[in-house]
Amino acid sequence: MPVPQEKRSYPRTEVRWPVAMEIAQESLTGAIEDVSLGGAFIRCRNPLKLNDVFAMVINVPDVDSPIEIIAEVIWSNIHGSDDRIKPRGMGVKFKDI
Repeated sequence: MPVPQEKRSYPRTEVRWPVAMEIAQESLTGAIEDVSLGGAFIRCRNPLKLNDVFAMVINVPDVDSPIEIIAEVIWSNIHGSDDRIKPRGMGVKFKDI
């Protein structure tokens, strides 16, 4: 049986970085669990909707300044019960760093 082809443009690295997000005067927090040059998976209690564009600030350990990024939601598991969706979160692509 053939192995499915990975569709990502860049390899991902597992991390655990705190992130603060803001969209339409609403503030959210979460944690980046994997990251690449083009995007990330953000674990959060209330994922945003598909195509939402938002600002986020990543606090990378051992880096003096936080990283500010504009990102767009490319997938989200916002629907379903918490018991069935683990981990709850969203995939984002970076638009402006």
